[in-house]
Amino acid sequence: TRHVERCTIVLPEHRVLFVPVPKSGWTSVLRLLLRPAGLTAESFAACEKPEVTLATTLHATYVWRRAGLTLDSLSDDVRDRALTEDGWFRFSVVRDPATRLWSAWQSKLLLREPWFAEAFLGQPWFPRVPRTPDDVLDDFRAFVASLRDQAWNDAVRDKHWAPQHLLVDRIPLNHVGHVERLGETRDALRAHLGTRADLIESLTQENRTPLPYTPALYDARTASAAAELFGTDVARFGYDPVEAAVDAEALTRWEGHVATVLPALREIILRHERLGAYYRRLRKVRVRAQAQDGRVHELEQKLAERTRQRDRLRGELQGRDQSRSWRLTKPLRAWGSLARR
Repeated sequence: TRHVERCTIVLPEHRVLFVPVPKSGWTSVLRLLLRPAGLTAESFAACEKPEVTLATTLHATYVWRRAGLTLDSLSDDVRDRALTEDGWFRFSVVRDPATRLWSAWQSKLLLREPWFAEAFLGQPWFPRVPRTPDDVLDDFRAFVASLRDQAWNDAVRDKHWAPQHLLVDRIPLNHVGHVERLGETRDALRAHLGTRADLIESLTQENRTPLPYTPALYDARTASAAAELFGTDVARFGYDPVEAAVDAEALTRWEGHVATVLPALREIILRHERLGAYYRRLRKVRVRAQAQDGRVHELEQKLAERTRQRDRLRGELQGRDQSRSWRLTKPLRAWGSLARR
């Protein structure tokens, strides 16, 4: 629910609503929506989130929110129209659960994107820095099995590998596209915009993962786990069931390719870890600065209160000095002062 509220993009001027499903063309669709939204990639250049590529800075929802283009930033009237009014293009995009899970695990966990490393590094299923293709294969299978075994508890739950129908069903949509045929969704969006179709530019494939997919990644145990977890997605969106692929030749070819990529993969992991370290340091600096700002604000309030007290006392003294009784008793006060001497 939080993801749908915060990340759903709404373009009221064009009557377009997009519910993003992570690892299902999210970045590519956001790129398509930039011009209709009146934004550019440069709008996200100063993104403060620890995104690892310029492309994924488009996920900085606070930029869309500041422009009033997220579901949770709309007025009640506009929100109601976006969710119920006829003539809107309300859409999302889904993906084959088997390839989506591989992509999510690889980009978020294996490559140690900063937020995910911070959130999940202590979990027993968190992947090691791989030295061999077998490390990659074993750790992916351990993760898939853990999804079922832990029943989506807080230790493993995340929108990037949650069943897609849990996101798509939150809002009544009139188009659910497929990553594998993303051009159809782009064409449907252009058709909806009519005379403004030229706002939708050509598709670009964003946020690719370095390691290829092969069905042989799923053995009997992981295929069973994936089928149990994503069976509704398979049935709803017309994908083939996740099944164990006993194909030794395909797995051997995959291992050979991965072996050549592993040095570069480890370099990416190192860079992500360094980015995470810098981000954590920046966050600490920001927290200290906020604490100092809070202390300064507190002192400023105390100073303002003391100033008000001083001004009030000055006013009281001035009122006393100007009163008739104070002026009449002035000789008595003078005599008392002399007597005390």
